[in-house]
Order: sequence, then structure tokens, then C-alpha cells
Amino acid sequence: MDYKVSIIVTCYNYAAYLKACLESVGRQSYNNWECIIVDDGSTDGTGILAKSFVDLDSRFRYVYQQNQGVAVARNTALALITGNYVQFLDGDDLLEVDKLKHQIAAFQNNKDLLMSVSPSYFFESNHPKQLFISKQKEKTILKPFDWSSLFCNAQLIKDNIFTISAPLIPVHKMGSLRFDTQFKTYEDWKFWFDYTEQEGRIISIDEANSATLIRFGHASLMSKKLQLNKDALRLRKFFIGKVRWNKQLYNLYRIIKLLLKRSYIILKSNG
Repeated sequence: MDYKVSIIVTCYNYAAYLKACLESVGRQSYNNWECIIVDDGSTDGTGILAKSFVDLDSRFRYVYQQNQGVAVARNTALALITGNYVQFLDGDDLLEVDKLKHQIAAFQNNKDLLMSVSPSYFFESNHPKQLFISKQKEKTILKPFDWSSLFCNAQLIKDNIFTISAPLIPVHKMGSLRFDTQFKTYEDWKFWFDYTEQEGRIISIDEANSATLIRFGHASLMSKKLQLNKDALRLRKFFIGKVRWNKQLYNLYRIIKLLLKRSYIILKSNG
């Protein structure tokens, strides 16, 4: 069976980066895909650029909405998909040419698979060939893994271990799960936590040209730092009702750290 992949690209004022993103979609060696581009109220040339891809390839679809945040934008797209699998992608990031091909093969070879995860590498716009495995610019080699969803779910208590575009997931396993629109940031972290509460295996792929490439973000404003802190606290409070007793102490420790950091951010912003 030739499975169809629904690629969801969300963008807000990404006219400078969206062309490269959509070109990476168009270059996929696995060609049974649709790409739904959700423009979250851009005020630059994002919409014009996106429509130029729609005009050239019917697999692209463009949707505009008033600015409501990335969680709403992804949910908008999820209501429109027609594929068997879902690939999320931010409009300033890239997919290597064989990503979908190798991840689809992983599902065909592993019938109990809940999620196939590609490598993630970070890059700067002015040095696109220099890749790092984390935002801290580490260069260590990524280790392949084969996890139960229970183990993965426990790791997600510690940190957001997946970039949004690394996993490929089956639509039928996702069911009615959607992104929590209370979150302006870390919405993906909560989504992966909720998704991995069900039973199944989660494996990484270790094939050439199968990574997702994440562009280093723009300089964070103070308001952005406060929003990240607020959403991290909201998520940690959500975890209180979810984690086992032996993880409660760790979660409480992280809550205290976030509260202290929030006080520091506010103090610094007030001069």
C-alpha cells in the first residue's frame, strides 16, 4: 500500500525562510504526500510565496487564519488532512530528502510502531552546512533508540526530547488528540506527552539524508522568555496529576526553579 503523508507547515512572517522549507518538502524522494500550509496571520510576503507553490504543485494547499498561535494553526490543518501519517514542520525548518521514505519504511517493518523519529540537527541561516545536535551547539553523535511508549513518556517528564518535525505518526494512533491551545509555547511538548500515554514502540531511524533540520531561532525578547516560563510552569503543574510518586520530587524541583527564574526575568526587565 502506498501510504499518504500529510505534511503540516505552520508559518508566521516567515517569507525569508518559507521558500527553502517548501522546496525541501517538494524534494522528498517519497512523493505520496500532501502539504497543508497554514499562515497564522502573516503581515509580510508569506502568503504570496506559499501560493506560488500551490500554483505549481496541487499537493500543496494554502490556508490563511487570523493570528491565533501555532497550536491553533496546527489544529486547523489537522481538521483538513487526508493522509495516513502526519509530519509537522515549522515554516523556517527543512526536511532532508529521504526523511519520509525511511520513516514510512520503519512503519512497514514494525507493525507495533507508535512513532518513528528522525535525527534532528540545528543550523544557523548563514552557515547551513554546519550542523549541531542541540541548541547548545553540541556535535556528539546521536545514539539510535528503541523505546516502549511508557519509557518515552517518562523521559518527557524530564524534558521535551523531540523537535516538532522529528517524529512521523499514524493518523489512526493520534485519534482525536489535538494541540492544547492554552499553550503559546511548549504546545508540542504536551502533545508528545499526551500521545505517548498509549501503548506502542518508538524507534529512531539512522539513515542517510533522513534528518529534520532546525533553524536557530531569532533573538528572544523578554516577553518571549516570560511566555516560555509561564507555559513551562503550566505544563509542570499538569504533570503533577500524571507522574508517579518517585517523579513528584523532581517535578516539584523543576517548578521551584521555574518560579525563581520567573522572578529573575521580571527583576531584570524592571531594570
